[in-house]
Amino acid sequence: MSTPVPGSAPVRSVFGAGGKHAAILSPAMPVWDGGAFFTPVTEMLVRAGYQVTVYDTLSLLGEELAAGIGREPGAALAGLAARWATVLRESGPLDLVGGAALGGATALSLLSRPGFRQLPALLISSPCRVDGVLDARLAEIVGPAEAGDLSAALQLLEQRVTPAGSPQPEPDDRAAGPAGPSGLGGPDGSPAAARIARGLGLLAGLDLGPETARLTGPQLHLYGELSQLVNQRHAVPGRLPNISVVSVPWAGMRPQYDQPWFVERAVQAFLEEVAA
Repeated sequence: MSTPVPGSAPVRSVFGAGGKHAAILSPAMPVWDGGAFFTPVTEMLVRAGYQVTVYDTLSLLGEELAAGIGREPGAALAGLAARWATVLRESGPLDLVGGAALGGATALSLLSRPGFRQLPALLISSPCRVDGVLDARLAEIVGPAEAGDLSAALQLLEQRVTPAGSPQPEPDDRAAGPAGPSGLGGPDGSPAAARIARGLGLLAGLDLGPETARLTGPQLHLYGELSQLVNQRHAVPGRLPNISVVSVPWAGMRPQYDQPWFVERAVQAFLEEVAA
């Protein structure tokens, strides 16, 4: 059984004190944001009676798994999911699992494992499979990140996470909200650049399709209709009765910020279904 990296502890932030427990896995980001990316949904969960623990998905990656990125598609991500499965089993009973982008893909792999399959899941912009178009767009961002040029990588990332057709930021503009911290950049080989390269590299060639038949709990998958990266094309294949795939109009990779009222209604309806 895979275990967490020796000597490491999962990085996390805890919100609320409800009687139900939700575990959320974050997207890849250059610096851990303390759970800010998920804030609108976290607030909904807290109001619904959950204690929400948001985890830095990359905090358990470690050098051993990172060295395997790019060798066999999906293998390093499966290893990362196994580490998170161990951590979450030891954290106590769970009532819901969530995630976004890389965190959502990791959650999907985790949810296919015994002990997690029946859990409700709330996933945002989370790829089940990665096609050639998405692979190429992720590689465009990974290239400068691997070269240590964090500014260039973040500029490309911000261009892609906004809805298609949106005005593109000027070279000196910084991402609004939680997309990326300011004051980072330069060809300096920084750990922040390595986090972007590794986090997006984990998704290369991913195909979790064979694992989806094991998903038995109710799930809500939200995808931005105008997402330039992950969209419904990358969702769980076929029509599974327990999985609801919703396209969020006029949204990109951050539908909870692009269309907060639409997302709130969808999440509220899902939580009411889970509670029934």
